[in-house]
Amino acid sequence: MLDIDALNKFSDAADDVKVCWMMAANANNTDTLKYRFHTHNFYEIHFVLSGHIIYGFEDKTVLVKCGEYIVVPPMLAHRVMEHGEDFVKLTVAFEERTEKSLDFGSGIPSVFKTTEEMTAEIGEIEARTLDSKAYTQEVISSILLKLVLLVIEITARTQPKISKKMYDGRVLRAKRLIEDNDNIFFTASEIAIYCGISLKQLGRLFKLYENKGVLEYIHEKKTEDAKARVAESSETFEVISKSLGFADVSYFNKFFQKNTGLTPGEYRRVHCLL
Repeated sequence: MLDIDALNKFSDAADDVKVCWMMAANANNTDTLKYRFHTHNFYEIHFVLSGHIIYGFEDKTVLVKCGEYIVVPPMLAHRVMEHGEDFVKLTVAFEERTEKSLDFGSGIPSVFKTTEEMTAEIGEIEARTLDSKAYTQEVISSILLKLVLLVIEITARTQPKISKKMYDGRVLRAKRLIEDNDNIFFTASEIAIYCGISLKQLGRLFKLYENKGVLEYIHEKKTEDAKARVAESSETFEVISKSLGFADVSYFNKFFQKNTGLTPGEYRRVHCLL
């Protein structure tokens, strides 16, 4: 007999998230140790299936061993610091569709044990990737969604209460807009309108959750993007300035020097990676 309540609960929960992609990796087919600290606009679930991985978060590291996983929330800077030669992991990325961000706690992610049900779903995904039938992709997507919902249900329930802090979805919405449109130099007013709140409220929320004003956040993001482009490419500064939304290269040069202490040319000579 069908469990109508359970099916409806699954269907309702599925509307709250969207699975973006999955990626499997091991020491032979990944260059994850080359990755710098970076952020994403989505959640990442890292399941360690063999060996171990050490993730870096700001000035702290987290060891994740075989049979464990962590959930990296949006906008949290992270990178792989070290991994064992026998490591194997599965990464699943997903986005939320709710007004409020999912509650996985604040600060450095906690490590959780992979449950038997999660392990079974991961095994099913592995088996399906070897299946050449036409419906396989749809089936894998469905299994991935179930796996993500299991993580949301179990992780949120077992997250230590002391570290829980609801992250306001409007701030995340603003940060996504900034992150996804690095070719636009938004004003605070434009972002407030996009988020459907007042300029004053936007400023208050950024101070509360980011400990800085929205313009300060935008300027820091522009500065980091500019530094990376100047050091890691041979593009002219005019091209870089246009691609980052500056009105002209003169404004870009002044902005860059004000926020780094060096002109773009000086910074490239010192930090050029080419």
